[in-house]
Amino acid sequence: MQYLAILLISFGLFAESEALAQRKKVPTSIATRQPPSALEQQVVNLRAFTKLYGYVRYFHPSDEAARMNWGKFAMYGAQKVKGVRTSEELQQTLKELFLPIAPTLQILRVGETPIPITKPNALKGLKIVAWQHQGVGVGMYSFGDNTPYQSVRLNRGTKSNERNAGYGGVRNYIEESASNAANVYPVRQLWGKEIKFTAAVKADVSNEEDYGSMWLRVDRNDGLRGFFSNATVRSSSAWNTYTIVGTVDTNAVTITFGCLAHGKGKVWVDDIRLFTRAIGETSWKPIPISNGGFEKFSVMSTGRKGYREWDGSGAGYVVTPSTETPYEGEYCALIEYISPEKQTTFTELFAAKPNTDELIVKKIGGGLQCAFPVALYSDSASTLGSTPESRAAFEQLLYKSVNPIELDRDALEQESVRLAESIMAWNALKHFYPYFDVVRVNWDSVLTTTLQATLRSSSTKEFSVVMRRMLEAL
Repeated sequence: MQYLAILLISFGLFAESEALAQRKKVPTSIATRQPPSALEQQVVNLRAFTKLYGYVRYFHPSDEAARMNWGKFAMYGAQKVKGVRTSEELQQTLKELFLPIAPTLQILRVGETPIPITKPNALKGLKIVAWQHQGVGVGMYSFGDNTPYQSVRLNRGTKSNERNAGYGGVRNYIEESASNAANVYPVRQLWGKEIKFTAAVKADVSNEEDYGSMWLRVDRNDGLRGFFSNATVRSSSAWNTYTIVGTVDTNAVTITFGCLAHGKGKVWVDDIRLFTRAIGETSWKPIPISNGGFEKFSVMSTGRKGYREWDGSGAGYVVTPSTETPYEGEYCALIEYISPEKQTTFTELFAAKPNTDELIVKKIGGGLQCAFPVALYSDSASTLGSTPESRAAFEQLLYKSVNPIELDRDALEQESVRLAESIMAWNALKHFYPYFDVVRVNWDSVLTTTLQATLRSSSTKEFSVVMRRMLEAL
């Protein structure tokens, strides 16, 4: 979901120097002011959603906020608010979207006085839940868990679902330089040819939002993604062989492929193979892959057995050899979500903690402001403010509206995905970029420019330029 935005943030793909276009400031009086155009109203709506999204995602301490699938929610919410026509409609739509996630959130007209926080009558047995961020450690996906950046909720520990890692697995790649020791077949030899990726996969997952998958991606030398496709694996006790076929772009620099477990559960992988053939040919030629059958393994630094030829796992996941009825040979690879009880639970990152009576008030645009607590009392079941009604509304939002959203191979061709990427990237930088005191950029103005350009974009290529220009401002 966050491929393009996080790729750009991580690797700093800045475009050539080109100043961001500044909005013309034309003074108008109330008497002569014209109603906003459709695009202007859309930008107002999306600005309010974007700002509220960042405050709730990163700072509201509710259990529901920690459970939300924020990538898909950005897609869903952006489309919901985009078409509203008035400030009153916007306020109501934002309430429908966010109050199930953050029951103690207030969305008010500018100038309205927020309702003060009410403490429980009996505090015995209650604990204070609040976010602590050391950089941004929530919602950022990476293969492996070796990062100095962490986000924890005090007295709730750090669980994989709270970190919103979402998935983990194994991957491998072919490079243009053929420098990868595992796969020495240079990608240049595959330019313009078909490529076929096959794997035997089975899954043991219990929830409707959990599944396994395999994927094949081509990255080009212009920074854009070429061919990409994936296959979904639902729960099954039997092995099934899945196949992805595509064409390698003539400017490809890397071909990446792998298998993943999404959410909780287990996914077994075996007999991974690659093939190639020229366009028009009928027979496939094997591409050598080191340890595609997962028969060879090593003892890793963690003490677990694993695979050095394959990049591994993701936050909350482990990949280990398994003898549970392998597809062929003696072993297969098991991708497994580690339950919270088995994980290391962090308590706090630093001594400073917010107060339970601290209410943050922020203007979000469209004549609206939000007010929310950054610390909540909680018992073992839920955080303060959560009710049976709000929990039912949250389950409805998550499982009926958000999680069912599917991303296809050309996800960035969809406007909702492009808007979500803009919203997530801007917020990650807004709240965690450490050099605003040096750069002195008007990041609020960049949000307007970025949303306008995103709405005008109509393809992955055009949106890549939008992202580069957003980062150029930094």
